Amino acid sequence: MDRHGYLSVGDLMNHRYCARITWFAYVLGMKQRGTVKTEHGREQHDRWAAREQNRWREGASVRARSKLMSAELSSERLRLRGKVDALVAADGDLAVYEVKMGEPPARPWPEQLVQLAAYALLLEERHGRLVNRGYLHYLGGDVVREVAIREADKRIVRNLVADMQAVVGTEDMPGRAPATKCLDCVYRKVCV
Repeated sequence: MDRHGYLSVGDLMNHRYCARITWFAYVLGMKQRGTVKTEHGREQHDRWAAREQNRWREGASVRARSKLMSAELSSERLRLRGKVDALVAADGDLAVYEVKMGEPPARPWPEQLVQLAAYALLLEERHGRLVNRGYLHYLGGDVVREVAIREADKRIVRNLVADMQAVVGTEDMPGRAPATKCLDCVYRKVCV
């Protein structure tokens, strides 16, 4: 949580990966450090953002009438905030647009659906309009996919927020994730 008591959308993905990440970060105050993988992803993302800012026809790849880059969103009700890669508007609808590194999977990863749903909830609270679609742009292969954002995905976000708040509020260490997730975890050396 930040100093105002807000969780970030990125925290949701970390919590879903392993609830102990929330415990280490917010109960013990041990913030994650960046990895080579995350730094490489940030560099690729920054190159994409610079290229998109300079495009003369905003939203061309998704037939959008307008696009707002790097929009910061927050929800007072959920105590959640984040910065979506872009917001697009077409045919009177708003949609979230997220950029992903690597090749496109056969289906979006569950964490990607959670991220889109979280931004949709933030956008709904800000504009008072239903957001039921988003876009995932996979830089590997330069593929853009339209994704339906379902109520079930939004419910998962609400449940994750509540679970994270419970971890922080009780300060109880959650159970460990499957050992296969520990290999890339920055807390693996201190996790018991």
